[in-house]
Amino acid sequence: MAQAKLYLLAALLAKDGVISQNGKAVMKELILARDPELVRLLERFEDSETSSSDASLVNSINCLLESKAFEMLSDLYAECPLEVAKSLSKADRQGNDNKSLVYGEVDFSSFARVVRKLKKKRFYDLGSGSGRAVFAARLLGDFDECTGIEILDRLHDAAETIRRAYDKKTRALVVNDRVRFVKGSFLDYDWSDADLVFANSTCFEDDLMDQLARRAENLEPGAVVITFTKGLPDDTSTFHVVHRKRYKMSWGPATVFVHVRANDDGTLPDGDFDFDADDDDEEEDEEDEEDDALLTRDRELELALDREADEKQLKNSHDDFKHLQALVRDLD
Repeated sequence: MAQAKLYLLAALLAKDGVISQNGKAVMKELILARDPELVRLLERFEDSETSSSDASLVNSINCLLESKAFEMLSDLYAECPLEVAKSLSKADRQGNDNKSLVYGEVDFSSFARVVRKLKKKRFYDLGSGSGRAVFAARLLGDFDECTGIEILDRLHDAAETIRRAYDKKTRALVVNDRVRFVKGSFLDYDWSDADLVFANSTCFEDDLMDQLARRAENLEPGAVVITFTKGLPDDTSTFHVVHRKRYKMSWGPATVFVHVRANDDGTLPDGDFDFDADDDDEEEDEEDEEDDALLTRDRELELALDREADEKQLKNSHDDFKHLQALVRDLD
C-alpha cells in the first residue's frame, strides 16, 4: 500500500473516531518509519476479500497503536516502576494507618479497553500516585487536559519528575498534550469540570467512597466515573452503572465499575455507553464480590505487614542506639 494511501487511511480513521488524534499521529510516525508490523497488517487487509476484514483491520490497528503507546509509557516509567512507586508510598505512609492510601497501579491493557470506548475531554485521576494512569489516558485519548491529584508528597514529586521527562521526549509526539498534577486531597479540590473521572478505589474506606460520590454529583450529566472493586454507594440515584466487569490489575483481578452521571430527571444521557455485554450470571457476580473482598483483605494485610516491619526496624534502630551508648560509656 502506497505511503500516500496509508496517510489517507490514518486521516479517515481519525475523522470517523475509530482511532484518536494521538493514535493518528503515532500511526503517521509508523508509516514514515515503514514499521514492518503495520505494513504486514495492511498488506493482509488489501489481500482480503471478506467484509469482516474491515472490523479486523480496525481492531488490529488499535491493538498496534496501544502497544506503541505502552512502549512510550514504559519508557517514561523506566526509572519509576511499580516497586519503586510502592516504596515511595510506603515511606510517605509511615505511621499512617489509613488503608485508603495503600498503593496499586492500573493495568495498561485493561485501562485501554475501557478508555477506548469513552470519547471524553477532561480526565481526572483521584489519588494519582506516580501518575501512570494520567499518562496512559494522555497517550490513549484525545483529552484536552489530563490531571492527577495526589496527597502523598513523594508520589506527587515522582509524577512531576516524570512529567518533566514527558515534556522533553514524549510531548512532541502527541496532538493534545496537556498534563498536570495537583498536590493535595481530591476532597479539597474542585474537579467538577471533569467528564471522565478515575479512582483506583480498591482500598478506599466506605466514608471516602461516600464523600467521593457526593462530590461526583457536581459533575455534568453524561460525565463518567470509573472505580475499582467498589462502586459508588447504592443510595445515590445520580449515576447509572453502564459497565461492570473484572479486569487484570497490578495486584490481581478487580471489578471495574463505569458510572454515568444521570440527567436531572434520573434518565441516562445520550452517548455511546455500549460496552460489550457482560454475560456473568448472578452466581459469578457473587464470586467476583468474594474475590474482591479477598483482594481488599490481602492489600490490608500488606499494609499491616509494612507497619509491623517498620516497627521492627524502629525497634532495631533503638536497640542499636542503646548499644552504641553503652560502648561510648565503656570508652569513657
